[in-house]
Amino acid sequence: MKFNQCKIAVTMGLLLSLTGSALYGFTYQGRLHDGGNPAQSHYDMYFTLYDNAVKGNAVSDKIKLYDVQMTNGYFTVDLDFGLSGYAFNGQPRWLETALKSAGMKVTPETLSPRQKIAPVPYAKVAGAAERLEVPAFIANSIVRMDVEGITKGYFHYFDQMGASVEIITYQDGDDLNLRKRPGRTTISTLELKCFANGDSYLEEWYNGIKTGRVERKTPVFTILDQNGQPVDRWQMSNCWPCMIRYDYDPRFESVVMTVRLAVEELERLDVSPTENADPWQPGPQPMVKRPFRLNFENDQYLSFNSFCNLGSQTEIVEYQDGDDLILRKRPGRTTFFDPAFVRGVQRDTFLQSWYQNVLNGTVTRYSPTFSMNNSAGESLIQSTLMHCWPCRVRSVYDNASKMMNEEITLACEEFTN
Repeated sequence: MKFNQCKIAVTMGLLLSLTGSALYGFTYQGRLHDGGNPAQSHYDMYFTLYDNAVKGNAVSDKIKLYDVQMTNGYFTVDLDFGLSGYAFNGQPRWLETALKSAGMKVTPETLSPRQKIAPVPYAKVAGAAERLEVPAFIANSIVRMDVEGITKGYFHYFDQMGASVEIITYQDGDDLNLRKRPGRTTISTLELKCFANGDSYLEEWYNGIKTGRVERKTPVFTILDQNGQPVDRWQMSNCWPCMIRYDYDPRFESVVMTVRLAVEELERLDVSPTENADPWQPGPQPMVKRPFRLNFENDQYLSFNSFCNLGSQTEIVEYQDGDDLILRKRPGRTTFFDPAFVRGVQRDTFLQSWYQNVLNGTVTRYSPTFSMNNSAGESLIQSTLMHCWPCRVRSVYDNASKMMNEEITLACEEFTN
């Protein structure tokens, strides 16, 4: 079976938060011929970005789209490279497409030639950024975190970096117009995301918060452009982590760590135009080794292909200290999320019996260990889920794999790393 494509149209848009962090998505439209005739069926399609028209290197992860419908040969798909958005660094890019008939267990056929994505999409990205009044170079940024002058991590996504001032309205004498003056200042809770890489710095810091050992720090966040050049810098005072969560992202076959930081004060720092570029270079995200396993005390284990919502969140208690107009923050109670694990439907007497006992009113609690390694066998996460019991077991249909999956949610009182 021989495929060919023609009349490819590519439009590109920018998904940009108000803080300047960006994820790339673009709509890919084209026409496919199968054996010389316009394709009319459904196909599984695979997309990868390269830095060269013929050979070169892949600069993105492979996006897999299943059961794409062709109408008289025409198709439209939305491609979002998500946390791999830094693959668009201002240099020309070529999109390689491979496909096969939907559901067929055969090797996908790679279409030729690759489609060039430059320079118009980049111009559209810049235009979109200008309309949002955000400099175009922010669209390819990495955020570096330094604590006491030592670099502690890089993040591909950040959100809610800013502050808001309370508006107090009042009436001045007989003036019928309400007047306004500033009140208390509240700093937003900063959210950061990166691929889980086994770095324990943030975990150790947050573990102290959960056990009542509050260590406030003053990290400095530097926004880097696609060339590693610093373009903006912020100092966060009296800062502490209030949430860490892990989720498996099947698009990248990797685990994403989401961190939230409670911040009391925010100050913008100067960036020298002669400052050296950061030597950091984007590399491949750490691929994880599957299946994931939960090992129980009774020598039982459960295997899963995916998971989400593994983590905890600490309540932020705000208070005012005397006449200080800045709201101060201290940690309150910690709530542990109820993680969900997904696998193919299978006969499992241990899980069925455990869940049936819960439905019958007999709760047996276990404290299984959860471990996750990267593709090289190196440990990324090792946790013990304390006093767990299944609170939901349900079957869900996965459109991507065309399979029925089983989702198990565990009520978890605590977990330790």
